[in-house]
Amino acid sequence: MLVERALASDFAAVDARYADDSSIVFDSRDRVRSVDDTPYAKNVFLVHAETPRRALAGSMTTLATSVPDLRGRRGRTPGFRLMYHVDGQLVSPEPKARRDLEVAVARASGLRLTPRGQCTEYWVIGRRDLPMLYLGERLPRQRPAVKLRGSLSSELASLLVSASRPRPDDVFLDPFSGTGSLLEARSQRPFRSMLYNDSDLSRYREGLGEWSRRRDKVRLLAEDARKLPSVPTGSVDVMVTDPPWGEFDDHIGDYDEFAGAVAACFRRILHPDKGRLVVLVNRRNEEIMANALLSSDLKVNEYFRILVNGHPATALSAEI
Repeated sequence: MLVERALASDFAAVDARYADDSSIVFDSRDRVRSVDDTPYAKNVFLVHAETPRRALAGSMTTLATSVPDLRGRRGRTPGFRLMYHVDGQLVSPEPKARRDLEVAVARASGLRLTPRGQCTEYWVIGRRDLPMLYLGERLPRQRPAVKLRGSLSSELASLLVSASRPRPDDVFLDPFSGTGSLLEARSQRPFRSMLYNDSDLSRYREGLGEWSRRRDKVRLLAEDARKLPSVPTGSVDVMVTDPPWGEFDDHIGDYDEFAGAVAACFRRILHPDKGRLVVLVNRRNEEIMANALLSSDLKVNEYFRILVNGHPATALSAEI
């Protein structure tokens, strides 16, 4: 699972206690302080109390007796609110159980109940296949999540970058950069240099992030990704890319030929000792791209099957 792999690379001694298609519960020796610590997640909660799940009112009564001291975790405002998300939807608990938990959280945190406005959010969370009910604090986001129309979400871009095992001395390239989502995600970690490439650079240039203006460490190219003539052989440590999927991309021609050409180019420019690659493809073309990489003498290590905006896709992880 991509998220488990990302967590294991970012935090010490990660123990995944539960995971499904859209969530994961884990322990770690490292503390997650904000959503920015896990940019591949939309929401992150610090669990303060848990109880075996039964009827919601009874579980909430147990949680109310288990709330620890929360004063050291006070947010920017003096208020808090409670939300209840069970089995995929917001619910309204029985008034007495809700009041008992509100009083317990108010006493433990020193905050006052604030139904509206900016405040610290505590959530009661239950999942269908999870036998526990949690009381968690929703962690803040310091950097705004940016998603340009037609681009990968910031969470997915961060997840794919994490799968590439990023290192501070990496030379990083996205041959099909487009709006630059993958370079934006890579720029949040230390790097030696980055290369943006898109044959339609003039279309995207003005919308690229601050990372694109770091002329000392970033090059912007507008070349055919099947050739990349200005990129020297063996000069790139890692590539993460989302090439055309062959669905509404008449300009790439036959997909088999396209996959073979880009795979050969990838093989040429990747570093002979430490070259690594993560490529996102339509699930239907997974085998075609994998075979093209193998035919170019690249080793395909893992297949991460995911959904992208509801469409089946695969992230292929490969290396020299």
